[in-house]
Amino acid sequence: MSGIDVFVTAWLIISVLTAAGVTYDAFRNQPAIIPIMKVAWGLITLYMGPIGAILYLTSCREPSPGTHERYVAPQWKQTAGSTVHCVAGDAIGIGIVAAILSVFAVRWWWEFTLEYVAAFITGWLLFQAVAMGRMMGGFRAALRGAFVAEALSLTAMVAGMFPTMFWLMDMAHEGDSGTRVGPDSVQFWGAMSAAIIVGFVVTYPVNWWLVASGRKHGMASSMSMGHGGHAPHPGHGMPVERVADRA
Repeated sequence: MSGIDVFVTAWLIISVLTAAGVTYDAFRNQPAIIPIMKVAWGLITLYMGPIGAILYLTSCREPSPGTHERYVAPQWKQTAGSTVHCVAGDAIGIGIVAAILSVFAVRWWWEFTLEYVAAFITGWLLFQAVAMGRMMGGFRAALRGAFVAEALSLTAMVAGMFPTMFWLMDMAHEGDSGTRVGPDSVQFWGAMSAAIIVGFVVTYPVNWWLVASGRKHGMASSMSMGHGGHAPHPGHGMPVERVADRA
């Protein structure tokens, strides 16, 4: 096993352990975090390892009971919550399709197209409409309200993620197809982790604009979004009802 393989294996083990710790803490000790965000934080830490855990501790986990609304009010934390919510859902679709297609000689542009569609479905349908329908005025309202924001956020994410995947996974690239690492190798999951981190960084500024302009919710809490939704701090996103109405 090469030094890189050892590093990637250690990174993946640490990612699993930290994701388990973050998920446990979020569900056990953080009642102010809405359920879908608790899931999202677990997933983002699984994808990004210690980076996700650090982001959770510095942007979302309230330092003491009853301080969540005030703690997450800064714009950068609102944007972090929005980006985490986006990337956590979108990466599920990308990872599943990438794992399946890695065993076939599929051209990269076909693979990326299918991954984009799958990511949009998991992000828009599951993490937005299904998970947050009640908070956003119903399933249909959530679908309408989240469509444009999801498309913009996802497009920025894959602009960083897909080139990274192409570079790291196409180990014996020949034209538009070749021998690639598959889900049975640590290189595949290490490449996915690195690509998601890059995608997160690239889509963060887009989510900043979406939240600041009121086109997307930020780091909401159960107190606000559990009762129809409003921005946790003036100027950090419009009420969720208005997001749905704008679509």
